[in-house]
Amino acid sequence: MVKLEFLSVSKIPDTQTLSQLIAERFQLNVIQVQQNILNRENLGSTMIAPDISMPHVEMPNIIKQGLFLITNKQSFMLVLVIDSNQPDEQLIAILKGLLVEQSLEKLRKASSQQDFEKLIGEVKNYAIG
Repeated sequence: MVKLEFLSVSKIPDTQTLSQLIAERFQLNVIQVQQNILNRENLGSTMIAPDISMPHVEMPNIIKQGLFLITNKQSFMLVLVIDSNQPDEQLIAILKGLLVEQSLEKLRKASSQQDFEKLIGEVKNYAIG
């Protein structure tokens, strides 16, 4: 199951708050999520553009995999939640489509759940169709 969610915030969340948001929305253990994010950040930056980071949670046996876009209009977090044992192939294709500059520009303009889903639909049709 692929879950897509958009959230507009006044301030980009710190790691603890981000972990809580992810755990709630993807039904995961908050401590495991936080540790996973910290472990990944220790490997190197997750910045994919000057204003976009892509923290991600990669753990086994994740039932709901997906993307979570968090924005405060100046900064963006494109959070990937994916099963390390059985990554969703459709989700990987969508992610690859999102990481091209044209899609990143559209991502920056997304201001609602509907905008985010529309962009995912465009990328999905192009990447998979």
